Amino acid sequence: MNSKRKGNAGEWAFIHWLREHGYPGAHRNELSGGLKPKGDIGGVEGLTIEVKTCKALKVQTAWRQVQQDNEGTGNKPILAV
Repeated sequence: MNSKRKGNAGEWAFIHWLREHGYPGAHRNELSGGLKPKGDIGGVEGLTIEVKTCKALKVQTAWRQVQQDNEGTGNKPILAV
């Protein structure tokens, strides 16, 4: 499985978990055009969620990414691994 597929699978797995635990509106943010949603997963009010599915995680790099995505949103950044 290539890294893009693995990432998509990880995002969907986390979305299903969120839905099962009280967040029925959780959805995958599609990155298209000039409108860039914040984080990998939307529909969870107050949170910017970035999902990482990889063998070797660079935690500091991943955390910087979610903080950057979260900037100016007023949300709490979440890094799901």
